[in-house]
Amino acid sequence: MVTNQPWRLFLRLEEPLSGEREGTWTLSWHLQSAMDPTLSVAAEKVWSPGPAERKWFRASGANPRRYLLQMLGQISSSVPAIARSLNGPSPISCTMMFDELLVFLHDNVPAILDHGIQIQFPSSWGSPSDRPKLAVKGSVRESSVFSSGSGMDLGDLMDVDWSVAVGDDVLTEGELSMLRKLKAPLANIRGKWILIYRDELERVMEGIKKLPRKISRREALISSFRESRGDLPLSAITGSDWLDSVRSVLTGVEQIEQTAQPEGFRGELRPYQIKGLSWLSWLAETGLGGCLADDMGLGKTVQALALMKTRILKGEKDPVLLICPTSVIENWRREAEHFVPDLSVRIHHGTGRQRGEKFSESVKGTDLVITSYSLLHRDNDTFNRTEWSGVILDEAQNIKNPETRQSKAARSIRAKWHFALTGTPVENHVGDMWSIMEFLMPGLLPNKTRFVRDFMRPIQAGETGALQKIKKITGPFILRRSKTDKSIISDLPEKIETEVFCSLNREQASLYGAVLDDLEERLKGSSGIRRKGAVLAAITSLKQVCDHPALYLKDRSQIAGRSGKLARLTEIAEEMLSVGDRALIFTQYAEMGAMLKNYLQETFGREALFLHGGVERGKRDEMVRKFQDSKDAPPFFVLSLKAGGTGLNLTGANHVVMFDRWWNPAVEQQAVDRAYRIGQKERVLVHYFCCKGTLEEKIELLIKSKKEIADSVVSAGENWLTEMSDSELRQLFRLSRDAVEDIS
Repeated sequence: MVTNQPWRLFLRLEEPLSGEREGTWTLSWHLQSAMDPTLSVAAEKVWSPGPAERKWFRASGANPRRYLLQMLGQISSSVPAIARSLNGPSPISCTMMFDELLVFLHDNVPAILDHGIQIQFPSSWGSPSDRPKLAVKGSVRESSVFSSGSGMDLGDLMDVDWSVAVGDDVLTEGELSMLRKLKAPLANIRGKWILIYRDELERVMEGIKKLPRKISRREALISSFRESRGDLPLSAITGSDWLDSVRSVLTGVEQIEQTAQPEGFRGELRPYQIKGLSWLSWLAETGLGGCLADDMGLGKTVQALALMKTRILKGEKDPVLLICPTSVIENWRREAEHFVPDLSVRIHHGTGRQRGEKFSESVKGTDLVITSYSLLHRDNDTFNRTEWSGVILDEAQNIKNPETRQSKAARSIRAKWHFALTGTPVENHVGDMWSIMEFLMPGLLPNKTRFVRDFMRPIQAGETGALQKIKKITGPFILRRSKTDKSIISDLPEKIETEVFCSLNREQASLYGAVLDDLEERLKGSSGIRRKGAVLAAITSLKQVCDHPALYLKDRSQIAGRSGKLARLTEIAEEMLSVGDRALIFTQYAEMGAMLKNYLQETFGREALFLHGGVERGKRDEMVRKFQDSKDAPPFFVLSLKAGGTGLNLTGANHVVMFDRWWNPAVEQQAVDRAYRIGQKERVLVHYFCCKGTLEEKIELLIKSKKEIADSVVSAGENWLTEMSDSELRQLFRLSRDAVEDIS
């Protein structure tokens, strides 16, 4: 084979002008640019070039005639028609009769393709991957008349008649009989030549005998998107006004009627959130599942809460089950309390939680039950005893591995509708998609083995066709809005601040209690400076325990799996990295900063910068330049609050994480302004970490409730706490029952 040429040979097969098999079939040859496949010239222009061809040939520095003859000579020994044409001067094509064509298609085409020579078949044949194929076609008869807006049960059965089709054309019995008698893979169906292989015909003919005569609405909808029914290719299902209407909405041909913000919802939904609510409401009303995959910060929680309120106002009485990471249970409770204050919420967590029939009875009249992924498998029997309106998975990437017990448990929970929330673009992680889609719309994708074979491996190999097909199947059930969408960005505030409530684990709770016991001993009989010192030392120790046990113990022990804050930071970091976001992470403790730097680098395999007071000026400037200007800038910049809180321009980040609190609004705002300043082109998300039920939350509440305290904090740091009485300190420092993560 001739290589390193500026062009490639390709062959074009043309049907007889008469359309009859007895006519003459023509195989012509052409040269195609190796650099630009859209540029090609026919063989006659190789032999008699015009000005444009001469210019191209001269610029290439190679001899096109020699290349053409060399390539044709290599394949002529096995293709007699080409060999005959080479006996004449300036060959441009060859002709074949039907019998010779059949030999060419059966024996020669595979070898020619192996030579790297492309063959363009007649347009009606298509390429080997997209040619019209034999498929089954369903025609359904509905038992009731469909009208827009009327409720339909997805379990309703419809009568269906199956037929064999090629493309959109249903084949008659006579045509099927003719195909069975063919000895070659080429047939003329209604004036069009098509390739049909015997095994393909036999599989469809045998398979259609086994198809059911009744199918549910859900099965019809899923089959129409999968373009298959069982193992058989499906061309279409027709005859159902309901199916046509639902497909039109899902594919965007028809617009979803906009849902109004529900009465009793506190706050104002933005236009894109109203669209999200309308989409979720329509899916829930129809009985379908969907994945709301908006970027972090666009308000997935708010849209889900608005959906719950909307469904309640429409008469839905059964509770909704919400499953989320343990670290965000409290966030959900507080958001529900803020936006839908009359929503009845129950937390199913901890050792005191109810199970079995007691649970089912206790949640009657409850609107929302919140639980964690860690309990999903453990309490699966309990969840399956209850009638749910819907199930929502927050941070649904937690079930991306279909073989885990929690993934299987999630897929087993029955409800009228299922939704998933994730900031990770699932369409970019095909390997993670199967489990989530199987939870949302069981059967929409083929079984796991076929999914890997037909989609995952081809996509990993770079086949765009498989990627486009999976997006076509799943796209109607995924709604994703990106922060880079100007219609969304223009409607966002420039800065979004959220409190992130984290739990202590048992080790942290034990250390927290030990610090309080020690303080109790120190306070006995102490006064003045000694008492003040004991209180300040205890505050520091408690804050360190809330950050991480290793920070308090100073024992260089294992970092992972021992801190609620670290667990939540990991979740946020995963979501950020999936969409290319970057973060500043502030801590007031240099030791904590060093641990975070090492942990982030080891966990995500990406560089994390760390700026603290001991970094010299030149190195500090280099860190800032690297974070701001380098092409492959690190996604994480950890800073100690004192060293990095002022004087830096770090607009390369669009997330700011306050890992621990300074309780000085001015100092914290200066830190936030490292990213939120002139030059920032994206909205900034600020995450204030706080361990619930600890002094962190209680001090925050005190500052918010009393302006005089807020003023004293600005002027005196934490010293104002030392003026409290012993009983006030006990109340402030005491660990609340809900502070500790309890999943037993």
